[in-house]
Amino acid sequence: MLSKSCGGPKTLQRRATYCFVSVVLLMLLARFGLSFLPSGLRELECVNSDESMKRSEHLLEVFTQVAADNNFTWWADYGMLLGGVRNGHLLPWDKDMDAAFRHEDLDQFLKLETKLKPLGFGIHGVTVCYLEDIPRMDLESELIVSRLEMFPYVTSDTGLLIRSDLKKAADDHSVYGWAFWKAVEFTMTSTINRYDEVFPLDQVTIHHFKTNPDDTSQWKVTIPAPMNPPLYLEKLYGKSWKKEVKWKLTCYM
Repeated sequence: MLSKSCGGPKTLQRRATYCFVSVVLLMLLARFGLSFLPSGLRELECVNSDESMKRSEHLLEVFTQVAADNNFTWWADYGMLLGGVRNGHLLPWDKDMDAAFRHEDLDQFLKLETKLKPLGFGIHGVTVCYLEDIPRMDLESELIVSRLEMFPYVTSDTGLLIRSDLKKAADDHSVYGWAFWKAVEFTMTSTINRYDEVFPLDQVTIHHFKTNPDDTSQWKVTIPAPMNPPLYLEKLYGKSWKKEVKWKLTCYM
């Protein structure tokens, strides 16, 4: 069980502590018959884009239902929110499910594992503590948020994720919130939101991404979103968030 004692957030008001939680939902190999590379990020062996997108959509649908059944409050974040608001569907090049929730609900989120296991999912978590004295961060927030990423594929047991103990991280002032992905390093230093930038929650509807004109799927799911999605996205991506980028599908999941 991951601790919620991230630098004593209850004693902080305007100088908010922020914790980033990366959570991977692992689909069972037997359930979906996937084939993986032997090490690192076990990529699918060039599955077609429709197959790949449907797997991501299924992940989103299952998590949304389980969260609703357990009265768990969360909202779409980052690429998932961007795709839903700007494009109306998940981004083809961004296969993870990005979500956010109140840090005080972290333990409740972790308990969802028992609900997800029978559905073919498991939870593998990574927690990194953002210290309250990092000067680059926006410390005007009163909303302490945990963020998570969920991926619809199985990860390697060796080296992909590094578990970080919250209490130890909170005592170590060299921790700056790096993501422990192989060969990937990124930071989130200005994404703390005020309570009134998120609540009351809105909604966004995610439609099926069609890769060919013969696709007749009417799949869609409505998920929670922050109160003002355009303003939220502008804070994440800047004023150009509405601008489309050129992309092409690859075998990478």
